[in-house]
Amino acid sequence: MNFEFTLYRRAREATIRALERYSAENLTMRSILRDSLSIGLTSDIRSTVFSLTLGVIRYLNTIDYLLTQSQPKLISVLDSHSLQQLRLGVYESKWLNIPIERIKSAYVDDKTLFKIVERAIEVNLKNIIKDMPKINSMSLQYSHPTFLIETLLEKIGEQETVSLLKSNNSPRCYYARPNLMKTDVDSLSAELASLGIIVTPDPDIENLLKLDGSLEELESSNLYNAGNLVLQDKGSLLVVRAVNPKSGETIFDVCSAPGGKTQYIWELMNREGRLVAGDFYLNRIQDAKKRLEKLGEWGIQWIQHDGASSSINEVSKILIDAPCTSTGMIKTHPSFKWALNKDRLMTMMTLQNKILEDIIKTYQKSPDTEIVFATCSVLPHEGESQIDSILKKYPIELIEPDIPGETGYSGFICSSKVKRLFSYKHETHDFFIARFRIKN
Repeated sequence: MNFEFTLYRRAREATIRALERYSAENLTMRSILRDSLSIGLTSDIRSTVFSLTLGVIRYLNTIDYLLTQSQPKLISVLDSHSLQQLRLGVYESKWLNIPIERIKSAYVDDKTLFKIVERAIEVNLKNIIKDMPKINSMSLQYSHPTFLIETLLEKIGEQETVSLLKSNNSPRCYYARPNLMKTDVDSLSAELASLGIIVTPDPDIENLLKLDGSLEELESSNLYNAGNLVLQDKGSLLVVRAVNPKSGETIFDVCSAPGGKTQYIWELMNREGRLVAGDFYLNRIQDAKKRLEKLGEWGIQWIQHDGASSSINEVSKILIDAPCTSTGMIKTHPSFKWALNKDRLMTMMTLQNKILEDIIKTYQKSPDTEIVFATCSVLPHEGESQIDSILKKYPIELIEPDIPGETGYSGFICSSKVKRLFSYKHETHDFFIARFRIKN
């Protein structure tokens, strides 16, 4: 057995273990991959495992459909290890065009299982889905939940929906910016180039670099570990730009963890003024504080709070980066789309509305306080609907955020004054962003 094939087998074995954990535990695949499974694996194997596991999760509903077409009730009766072998085998053969004999020799050594993989990859999906209702056929063709597709078709039409679904199934765009406490953008660009990473300055945000290279290599580099750079999606930075932080202001970052936006607010304030960063969970505050202190950031006031007990004296601006279904991060975290259901959506909507109303009530006697509300979601339930709800109940005035992006989904009161970012248009995570001012 040659060295290359040994690496191939080890990577597939580690991938199957990761998929087993994903099926058994309430964790995202990325958190599993950061855990103990990667210990002792070389960087090239880790990179392969990372790619394979996310690939299987990305196309999970289509893979399972092909398997059940080859053998009905299969998924309900198989043990987890065998099921993950089959899923990986179908993914590699159908999407990566790996020869079926190589798959058999690497990890599907059971003859019965191997026959199931063979039958699954012979299923003619195109012929089957052409007679299905549009939403069902799109769900299998692009591997997304029907509820999400139905909502997108209603709001942006078929052509734009297909663009978004395809974008979610393609590699994401990575960005880095220098930690200006330790370096500058020119020095960072040169150091990234020395790692073989090509950088392109972003046209919209100063000191932001678009990366073209191995993120795995970057995250294991001294440059990253020393805190000389911050990896952050462009959409997150545009949320902060919508706040428009200024030196000397008092700003309240309501849902601050894990701290990336907090650090950028403080940077744009030139570390002059008062920045209060809060969160409901103490452990998240502690983790965010440690992360920012590692970057050399001090002077931020951290508090544990809920929205109803969060009065900050003489506050100028407030950022509510609200908890959400994270449907705007499916490109990065494909497991999020399979966690989406109406119960989870209702829970998130209720929480978002409570945070919004608590903050508005708390600062209702402080006119001219500006608030930015953002969610990393493509669903109108977590964007336009929330803003329309508070517009009808409270004396607030919408202010169009001064950032790139599209206007909101049509059919809402707030549509023309809010912004949406889309991965397939703006090379960011998908975000909803609204800015408003409390009136007398």
